[in-house]
Amino acid sequence: MKSILYYLILFLSLSVFLQSYRRSDRNRTRDTATIETEEENRKLGSDGWSIEEIKCANTANNVGYLSAEEQKVILICNLARLDGEKFIKTYAKPYLGDSSNEYIESLYSDLKKVKKLQMMVPDNKLYEAAAYHAKDMGATGKIGHTSSDGSSMQMRINRWYSNYKYIGECCDYGYDKALDIVMHLLVDEGVESLGHRKNILDPQFGKIGVSIQPHIVYRYNCVQDFAN
Repeated sequence: MKSILYYLILFLSLSVFLQSYRRSDRNRTRDTATIETEEENRKLGSDGWSIEEIKCANTANNVGYLSAEEQKVILICNLARLDGEKFIKTYAKPYLGDSSNEYIESLYSDLKKVKKLQMMVPDNKLYEAAAYHAKDMGATGKIGHTSSDGSSMQMRINRWYSNYKYIGECCDYGYDKALDIVMHLLVDEGVESLGHRKNILDPQFGKIGVSIQPHIVYRYNCVQDFAN
């Protein structure tokens, strides 16, 4: 009887220890993830953002069909939409040195008006439409919104995604890093309509698909498809 009681006490003690270890291990995992997130934010120039703000904007985190850089494109776009003035002081700061540039001057003005727009979430169908166009443009060396088969942007997106009221698209060339891509589109130098900037900051858009692919002329191209 004593031996049975001894083993029962030993079993209960071991169970308590294992539960405590698992809780501790989970906490270490969360702590490590937080540290890695903070370090990544510093690398991206995002000091000044809270972890809560980053989490709110990071709607593409761990989305399996997106590459890490495609996820970052969505994160950075969302941070610009979350707080434009803070975005100027953090992510955008290294890109806004030439205040005499009219496009940079207008971007300052536009971003200062942006506050708490809805966060765009990744959409698999919009991703498929964006990936098709990025691969098509990359393989043929073309640029623009018309596919090599002559399909317009609307016709192409409709193949995968038709339940929308409003759509838009950004095409960027020459960059494969998320921050370079987003800032190039936000500055939008040489584009009189500022259409790329307007897409990224459009309060109506709630869904996004992003694809970065090789390009035989510009090395890389990125396509962003938007819908509400």
